[in-house]
This record gives sequence, structure tokens and C-alpha cells, in this order.
Amino acid sequence: MNGAAKKSRSSRKQLVGKRIVLTQSLDGVSDLKEALEKEGAEVYFFPLVQTSLSYNKETAADILGEIATYEWTIFTSAHGVKYFFQIFFEKYKDLRCLGPMKLACIGEQTAKEIEALHLSVDLIPNEFTSNQLATELIEDGGIENQRILVVTGDLNDPTLQSRLEAEGRGIVDAMQVYKTTSVAVVKDDPIKTYCKTGANAIVFASPSAVDSYCKQAKTFQLGKGAQKPLICSIGPVTTNALKTNGITPDSEAKQHSRAGLFDILVEGCK
Repeated sequence: MNGAAKKSRSSRKQLVGKRIVLTQSLDGVSDLKEALEKEGAEVYFFPLVQTSLSYNKETAADILGEIATYEWTIFTSAHGVKYFFQIFFEKYKDLRCLGPMKLACIGEQTAKEIEALHLSVDLIPNEFTSNQLATELIEDGGIENQRILVVTGDLNDPTLQSRLEAEGRGIVDAMQVYKTTSVAVVKDDPIKTYCKTGANAIVFASPSAVDSYCKQAKTFQLGKGAQKPLICSIGPVTTNALKTNGITPDSEAKQHSRAGLFDILVEGCK
């Protein structure tokens, strides 16, 4: 047996019998859920948020009409990629209509969504945050007087756009393409089981999931003797949302991605 096989088998043993709660929408954690289950974990999936197409038709028409004039387009999430190109292909049938722009994104999952369209990503920041992306564009790229499009959802932090304009002196347009809404959890058998037994870990991958969880805290209240889960955060923005709601996370992914979450779950659930 080679070393890789030994490592894989060891990982599976570490998660057998471990109960892990995922709180994001299914399209946001499907690969993490699959990876955890392959390693033997029992996954409780409680989607606390959902995304849907949401955009201003007039704004979209203006931006898409000039799409080839942008020198950078920035995607802040995988959802943004999905919904942007849904709108784009209603107007254009050819990816070449994007023009010669460069593409930047936050995170590997967002990059995968772009690459699935046979497009190359020119910049992924070393740390998967809006602030780091802004820093790298401003310091390394030089974006003064360049036209930049930021594709966002309704809950995105405006810091990225403001920094690109104020510090980078870029000409920035924002295009909201989706909205995120809270999902009310029904106290059915899976929830009842969780409240009775608890879990080894509960995972938060966005501030919106944290907010939805806190609004429904009574639904998730653990019974006497239930195992209190470790609180796992995907990154600093989500960690800040947890702390704002009075919850101190036990661990934060070093790599702010689903792969990073997988790593801290394997380590934390030993």
C-alpha cells in the first residue's frame, strides 16, 4: 500500500461515526458533503440560506451593452458566476462577446465555476477575502483609470468597490445578480435527532448562514446530554459574523474554502 492510500484510509477512520452539520445551501456545499460522507461521516444537512436570480434589468442592459469595454471583471462568489452568465447568455450566444477583459475571483470554488466555461482566471488572491483581492489588484495590477465590473449578490460587502475606487482610482461598476434569503428550518426528524444527540461539528460558510442560524436558535437547541458541536468557520468574514452574534468559533479554515473546511473537520473530529 502506498503512502497516499494509507493517508486516505486513515482519514476515513477518523470520520467514521462522526456527526457533522452543514448549514449552507446544497449547491454551496455539495462537494464538501460528498467528501465528508466518503470519509465515513454522518452529515446532517440543514440549509439555512438559499440564493436566487435577482437583478435590475435596466442596469444589466447598460452593463452588458458595454461589456467588452471592461478591463477587469471580478466575481465575489460562485453564485455570482452562475447567475451572471445566465443573464449574459440571454443577450449573447458567444463567450467572445466578453471582449479582452481579465477575470478575478475570490476563492477556488469561484474559479472552478469560471473555468467550467473554458475561461481562464487571471487573479485569485492569496487569502480568499475581498480586502485581499482589492490589495493585490491595487498593488500588483495597477488599475488607475481602468474600467472594472464587480459582480455581486445583495449581501456583499461594499468595501471591495470602495477601495478599488478610492485607493486604486479605478472606474468601478457593480452588478447585483442574485439575492440570498434565510430558510426557515422545519423541526422534522433530522432536526429532532440532532437536538437529541448533538454533533461533533457544525459548519458555517457565510455570514448569512450565521444570521439565519441565530434567528432560529431555539429550533437548534440541544437537549440534555447531547454532544455540543465544535463551531467551524470558513474564514474571517464568517468568523466576525459569529462573534458579532456572541458565538466564538472553535476553528477557522486556514484556506478559506471548502477544502480548508474539510481539513479542519478531519483535524477537529479526531
